Amino acid sequence: MLLICCLALTVSPLLKVLPNERVAVRGVDSLVLPPSCPSREIFDVSCPGCGLTRSFVHIAHGDWESSLRVNRIGWLIMLMAFIQIPYRAHALWGSGRFVLGPATGNWFGLTLVTILIGSWVVGLLIANR
Repeated sequence: MLLICCLALTVSPLLKVLPNERVAVRGVDSLVLPPSCPSREIFDVSCPGCGLTRSFVHIAHGDWESSLRVNRIGWLIMLMAFIQIPYRAHALWGSGRFVLGPATGNWFGLTLVTILIGSWVVGLLIANR
């Protein structure tokens, strides 16, 4: 988890969102990342996590409006990734244990997934009006 969070937060400023909503390496528009959502590619239906990569990239460049447009809670997921870094580092190199117990971690993860799915459902309801 520590590696994933560090990677996501480090790479986000090095990327940019193209006008066609694809993500490319900043300065090398021809180097486009492959699509990361099978649901969107196969069924043309967004999943609860659709837009998170683009949201991270927009936030890394200070474009909050675009970030909220592509995923309303991308900022929250990014904040949680930031919080994971010192927490996981402490568990690995500090005391050797997690400060919060496993029950708290499970509750926290379940809450975050529930918020992600809830936001997705709200987006579906708004789009179908």
